[in-house]
Amino acid sequence: MDQIDKLTMYWTESAKKDRLYIAILLNDTAEIGRLTAEGTGLSEHIRGMLRNGGGSLVNPNEYGMDWYGFCSNLSNYSPEEFITVIRNLHTAFGESIYFSDTVLSGVPKFYREEVFRCVLDCFDNRKITKKWALRHIIDHNMINLLEIAAEHGWFKLAKKCDEYIEYARDKNCVEAVAWLLDYKRQAFDVTKEREKAEKRQNAELNASPDSVLMLKKLWLYQKLENGGVKIKRYKGDKTEITVPEKIGKDTVTSLEVDIYKWGTPRKRFVSPELKNAVTKVTLPKGLLSIGGSVFYELTKLCDINIPDGVLSIGDYAFIDCKMLRALTLPDSVREIGAGAFQGCEELEKINIPQGITKISSCTFWGCTKLKNVEIPNSVQIIEEDAFALCKSIESVTIPMGVADIGKNAFVRCERLTHVELPDTVEKICSGAFNGCSSLKEIVIPEGVREIGDVAFGHCAALERIVLPASLKKAKNYTQKAITPKTIFDNSPNVTAVVTPKSYAEKYCKRNNISFVYNEN
Repeated sequence: MDQIDKLTMYWTESAKKDRLYIAILLNDTAEIGRLTAEGTGLSEHIRGMLRNGGGSLVNPNEYGMDWYGFCSNLSNYSPEEFITVIRNLHTAFGESIYFSDTVLSGVPKFYREEVFRCVLDCFDNRKITKKWALRHIIDHNMINLLEIAAEHGWFKLAKKCDEYIEYARDKNCVEAVAWLLDYKRQAFDVTKEREKAEKRQNAELNASPDSVLMLKKLWLYQKLENGGVKIKRYKGDKTEITVPEKIGKDTVTSLEVDIYKWGTPRKRFVSPELKNAVTKVTLPKGLLSIGGSVFYELTKLCDINIPDGVLSIGDYAFIDCKMLRALTLPDSVREIGAGAFQGCEELEKINIPQGITKISSCTFWGCTKLKNVEIPNSVQIIEEDAFALCKSIESVTIPMGVADIGKNAFVRCERLTHVELPDTVEKICSGAFNGCSSLKEIVIPEGVREIGDVAFGHCAALERIVLPASLKKAKNYTQKAITPKTIFDNSPNVTAVVTPKSYAEKYCKRNNISFVYNEN
């Protein structure tokens, strides 16, 4: 594969059209000079990518593919090539380049002096995880890198300087301690810093608990353009947490944590020490959204309110809240994300508000004590694994409007004895009622055209199932060296009720399934 093909294999067509960008990354000095002399600059697409990065793994932005390609190519350079390419790119861009962990993973010899200086000169320092980098630098007594970091404002606050002095002392990094102490003496007026500290301490002693000064100590938050506040983390140590209604004059409208792929939080809503200790969370009036994974693995959480006005609950919001027994959702909720209550093993009671149109995948997966769930008439979609392993549910009525019963939607609902399906259902997907071992009888309504493999497999008590004349397809699970599995695999007592000369009759005959004719 040619060098340019390797370079552009992950790129979009927009990036491939940018001649200057390609020339810079190929380190083609002659072409860079020619294009620059012609007045050719970087395209708006590449400039947008260098300014914004690629978004997150879960929610990539429009530059995601090209950003991934850019970061992947960095590891192919020697340190010398990296410095040349990045400095040329920075010059052409005219701004600081976006920085992320994916950039860091590709930088060759990050702690080599000239590489480190290049990164700090050309990339957005605000995005660099300084704490992690400085600790590595101190651990190895890299005084030359401390000097470069200081030049770029990494020690603007005396408080931060003191923090790293303490860290260096704990690690017995003598040279780093000496440099940091000397830097502090030169950079800060010790008397003024002491006065500032005393003023700050007095202000904190006299401050109201609801003041912005005190709330900043407890909460990491972000002001939004619409005037609301998004809370990202609780920094306190209480096991019963009350989220403030306002910070200053701004109303708290959302809770949100940064997440990786599959809903795993990059940073938790609470500290790791509190993960298994928080028992109660009180949410404020004015809250509009609860983001994905906010209450991830708060295993002792047993008391939480969802205030009226909340519109959405994000993916995996309450995943593995193993002590939560009951929850009332307000009628204002219009969206419940995938896996929102997955693994809430003690959850016995919860309502699904009118207005919800979709039961997302894995919403109640593994809620083994959930007994009664009323699916509102507004629901039109039931996705895969929606009620999987809800072993205590006894009865389900699917509302009019639902067309598909998702894959494994009610798999291993072992106490389920009654299922009522509406005339709007057209498809029952693979494994939908697999393992419903207490189900004795079910009527599949006219209108259903397809039933997936093992849809009623492992239903040991199933004796009677009415298959409609509308059925046109029933899938068998087939795989090499495995006996084909019918829609009734391992349901030995079932007898199908079919219409004479229908597809259902032919399917039963072909697969040796016991059947009788519908008397109507």
